[in-house]
Amino acid sequence: MAIFIDIPLDIAMARRVIRDYHELDVVSYMKDYLSYGRKAFEAMDRVKDSADEVVNGGSLPVANIMKVVKEKIRL
Repeated sequence: MAIFIDIPLDIAMARRVIRDYHELDVVSYMKDYLSYGRKAFEAMDRVKDSADEVVNGGSLPVANIMKVVKEKIRL
C-alpha cells in the first residue's frame, strides 16, 4: 500500500525552513530550493497519482496525520 501525504508546496517549504534553517541563511536555502528542491516537489505529483491513499497533511498536525495513516493501514 502506498500512502501519499499531500502537503501544499508553501506549507512544506515553510515547515522545512522552520525545522532545518532557523540558524542558517534562509536566502541561500531559497536559492537552492528554486534551483533543485522545487523539481523534487513537482515530481511528487506523479507519485501522488499512483498512491493507493492520499492524506491531506497540509492543515493537520503530525499526530493527526499519523492517526489517519494508521487508520488507512488497518483497512
